[in-house]
Amino acid sequence: MKKTTIQDVADYCHVAKSTVSLVLNGHSRVSLKTREKIFEAIRVLDYKPNLNAKNLKTNHNRTLGLIADDLSNLYATSIIKGVVQRSKFYNYDLFICECDWSQENVMQYLDMLAQRNCEGIIFTTPMDIRPQLTKKLENLKHSRIPCVVILSGDIPTPISAVQSDDAQGTLLALRHLVELGHTRIAFIAGFKGERATIAKERMYREYLESLGYYDSTLIYYTDFQPEQGFQAAKACLALNNPPTAFFASGDALAMGVLAGVKSTGYSVPQQISVVGYGGLDLAAYTDPPLTTVAVPRFTMGEMAVDNIINRIGDIDEDIPTVQLLKTELIVRYSTGPRA
Repeated sequence: MKKTTIQDVADYCHVAKSTVSLVLNGHSRVSLKTREKIFEAIRVLDYKPNLNAKNLKTNHNRTLGLIADDLSNLYATSIIKGVVQRSKFYNYDLFICECDWSQENVMQYLDMLAQRNCEGIIFTTPMDIRPQLTKKLENLKHSRIPCVVILSGDIPTPISAVQSDDAQGTLLALRHLVELGHTRIAFIAGFKGERATIAKERMYREYLESLGYYDSTLIYYTDFQPEQGFQAAKACLALNNPPTAFFASGDALAMGVLAGVKSTGYSVPQQISVVGYGGLDLAAYTDPPLTTVAVPRFTMGEMAVDNIINRIGDIDEDIPTVQLLKTELIVRYSTGPRA
């Protein structure tokens, strides 16, 4: 059988060969819709990229490293699956390490993966990249090992990053609630001052201030566990002027909020509306099914691998790039008009 070529993929998708090449090389200026169409064609046609040219540029052992926060974290699972699937596509093996939310562990794993001659390293972290870690990443750059970080928020980083546009996602959630008539919207924010919180909190304040609805007493800082959402909902509903809606920084938090609201005798969405964040599959099966802002986590994992493959052997003048992915509001039955 005739081997599938890059031109076959381009013809199948009705795009230019150069567009397919841009996607395979991890460039972000191709739209997400076109990119997904191209990778669907690649799967259908069983196209295998020719990496021989890149293999000549460096001593390849066809291994990548992934440092993840928490392998049991449902939010991270889709990201990891995206990394795994795209690594398979490029015929790369993958070392997966769990840092348990510690940048010290991240630094130790970076050393270990470099010693194993990994050709590129991907890691996720909800925290700001601190100076010690920045210095270690610079050392890896000098060793010609490209790194990319998968992050929440739109805060600049010292290395290449694939990020979700959390400000845009927060605006989608808040506009939805305001259009339903809600003016008292509680924000269950997550960790105070951390990257995963900053972009959402900034948009929450700016948007509600612009409408005259902002109230700082409706911000509740916590971790991302359901029981914290449960406690936050009860505390907010005990206020003299309680909220009529909740926006939670994570779907797991929002599930806790749902339970907390119900435990106080309120009904959802007849009296209280709840919006989550992340787009977990489990959110479709809560009672009621949860309205959420979906983050393209699987795609973020895929794009991180594309970014690495494009830079292997070519990082003498490596300039950090940021690929910022849009989010999508999925409206279900946990939101309704203000009572």
